[in-house]
Amino acid sequence: MINFKKRLEGVKADLKINPIEIYDTLDRASDKGPLRPSQNEILKEWFNSRQEQRDHIIKLHTGQGKTLIGLLILQSRINSGKGACIYVCPNIYLVEQTCNQAKQFGIPFCVYGEDKILPQEFINGDKILIIHSQLIFNGKTKFGLKTKSLKLDSIVLDDSHSCIDTIEDSFTVKVSREDNNEIYDEIFNLLETLLEDQGYAKLYEIKDGDREQVLSVPYWIWRNKFKDITDVLSHHKDEEKSSYKFAWDLIKDNIEDCFCLISGDKIEIKPYRNPIEKYGSFYNANCRIFMSATTNNDSFFIKGLGLKKETILNPIVFNNNLWSGEKMILFPYHMDDRLTRNEVITLFSGNDPKRKLGIIGLTTGFSRTNTWKNAGATVITSKNIKEKVGRLLDGHFDETLVFANRYDGIDLPDSSCRVLIIDSKPFSETLYDKYQEEVRLDSDVIDVKIAQKIEQGLGRGVRGEKDFCVILLIGNDILNVVSNDRYRKFFSEQTQMQIKIGLQVTKFAVEDAENDDAQNLLINTINQCLKRDENWKDFYKQEMDSIKKSHKNQEILEILEIERDSEEAYSSGQYLVAQGLIQSILDNYVDKFNITERGWYLQQIARFLFPKNSIDSNKFQINAHRNNRSLYKPNNGMEITRLTINEDRIEKIKKWIKQCNGFIDLKYKLDALLGDFLFGSNADKFEQSLELLGECLGFESERPEKYWKEGPDNLWCIAKGKYLLFECKNEVDENRAEIYKKESGQMANSIHWFEKNYPKMDLTPIMIINTRKLSKDASCDKRVKIMKKNKVNLFHRNIKAFFNEFSSHDLETVTSSQITAMLAAHSLTTEHFLDDTYLDKFV
Repeated sequence: MINFKKRLEGVKADLKINPIEIYDTLDRASDKGPLRPSQNEILKEWFNSRQEQRDHIIKLHTGQGKTLIGLLILQSRINSGKGACIYVCPNIYLVEQTCNQAKQFGIPFCVYGEDKILPQEFINGDKILIIHSQLIFNGKTKFGLKTKSLKLDSIVLDDSHSCIDTIEDSFTVKVSREDNNEIYDEIFNLLETLLEDQGYAKLYEIKDGDREQVLSVPYWIWRNKFKDITDVLSHHKDEEKSSYKFAWDLIKDNIEDCFCLISGDKIEIKPYRNPIEKYGSFYNANCRIFMSATTNNDSFFIKGLGLKKETILNPIVFNNNLWSGEKMILFPYHMDDRLTRNEVITLFSGNDPKRKLGIIGLTTGFSRTNTWKNAGATVITSKNIKEKVGRLLDGHFDETLVFANRYDGIDLPDSSCRVLIIDSKPFSETLYDKYQEEVRLDSDVIDVKIAQKIEQGLGRGVRGEKDFCVILLIGNDILNVVSNDRYRKFFSEQTQMQIKIGLQVTKFAVEDAENDDAQNLLINTINQCLKRDENWKDFYKQEMDSIKKSHKNQEILEILEIERDSEEAYSSGQYLVAQGLIQSILDNYVDKFNITERGWYLQQIARFLFPKNSIDSNKFQINAHRNNRSLYKPNNGMEITRLTINEDRIEKIKKWIKQCNGFIDLKYKLDALLGDFLFGSNADKFEQSLELLGECLGFESERPEKYWKEGPDNLWCIAKGKYLLFECKNEVDENRAEIYKKESGQMANSIHWFEKNYPKMDLTPIMIINTRKLSKDASCDKRVKIMKKNKVNLFHRNIKAFFNEFSSHDLETVTSSQITAMLAAHSLTTEHFLDDTYLDKFV
């Protein structure tokens, strides 16, 4: 072996520490050219101006080389002799991709091997360790917890929004009813009687296994029972089937201040404040790099990771281009209402061996994949993802692949994804997020999460500057989100413009249609992108080049920072300080008309005060519930407010119409409502839709069981002293022959509640169910009427036809007499809700 060292004439080869210079020395693959301008500028900014700072957010458009930037920064730290460095990917699939990139660029790295031992070359600070987030963020991590944590110099979180989800999840004890039935039952039995006042019907639907229902345990009940629940969890924690053993060590010392939620299939227990300091390797690292796509809002770094507002407001970015890649976003249903969700899925799901491009579906969860599967698409699971995605990347495009709830973490560049179909609005997976969505209907904090998830999905199909993709949005709920300014303001400037272009193109397609064939209209428009129509490309560039950089709205950052500080004050026993901080949110940030958010923050104050003064706490809880009836029913002192006619029906309809920004906006909102008002829809969404339909039809409407925790599912006041009471059984098997005794009993309880709270009022009780026949052991009040599926569908059609009339009217000047005539024409007068138009007698 030749000794080259002695031939260096005593000159020691110094290791480069400038990441740009490091890149020039790497033994990279022959097809890896110089750094891109974006990579060069960001690395230069970090090395020259930022490397002494501890925390950095690096934002770059998808496909512009964030991974290489992160690896080069870590290599710079290693060459400087700083110590151990890790590169964290959100999942195992991306670990393999990152390792391949490191190999191609000649960057030394190591991985966590099958021996489950941290590599010594990593510990010594010689090589970058590439791992996925669950390996470092779990209660039994090899990196150690608290003072026993391994000392790290630097850590890069790739796709850091996904890593935040992993961290949140790591602090959550989840007790699955299927896997941990004994533990689930023990906890449920401890809480059952105490929870009856928070919703008797919902509680027993949960007891029967309804996984869609979520009940939150009020803080005073949790404080009363947490020791008993701790005993249960501690007793079972080491069992092999225990699903929470990795989270237990992280929260067991703070179990008193946890949030507990119960559904029909699981129980979740999570701290109000993530004790992120327990991950000492992350918390105490000298340099922390957070990789982020160019989404508009990184606010959840504040509560999720404990970052300062200033870090989020000053990311390292490439300023020379405001957009990258080409997306033609289309709205098929608004090209032609025959292009429904099912129609689009059917059109694109069949196998085609001649297909020369990838077609990808992205839907909200596995429960939504059946339509795709029945139409011929292949559903991707953890078992087949490597094979199917590998096959796709190798150029086999015959199958349409459908991903369930994978809005990030999968790269599908170039021909592997030329048509991306995003099916429906993303929904929350955790019970805590479901609860927040349910009770915070007008919250920017919730809207940001929804917008961010959609934006992540839109980025799946375009992975580079020259990449292009057609994106079809299907499902009324997602159409309502992306076309609504309330949500759109939380998208990045690039995505806002792409949505604007998509709405324009959808409109142009209708205006220039040459015939009445809906499918051809859609296919021809898609082909203008896929076949590289020069005029389309010029139009797209013209519009995208007009993007103007906007100033980041700091309000959400400030709110979340105060929320974080209040939880820290509360956890250290400073209850009045915590109260004052939340009061500052109410005083400075919450609009006085946004009563649901006022209620939410008043409930936080009530929780903060409870350990110190339960009487004052209950006063705040009463006030919270008055503002937002979806919140906890107070321990005592609550009075039910009667639903009464406050305004002329026609005037209420006018108000609802004028809230819409033109007829198209009206159509979006109505389609979203009607999309949930169908047999087979989620029960909670069906009931919410029925409540909102009552309002848009000019009636007074509420959900007593949800708001007062007792009574019927829905109640309408349709005239002075006249009420419709609804029990909704839309999820019941449509072919079931009879109404069961339990269901008729629920109706009897609801009628009793009504007569107690609305004495001497005129009532028509209605059960929405697809059978009129009572079982032999059931009995029912003779006033009860049945609304079967055919009548729901008729009601559905008539509402749609009524509001379609406004397409030919100015929404600002439509008259009362015109609305009255339209109501009569479409069988929507008060009398139609009392006769046999929509109602049948039970047998």
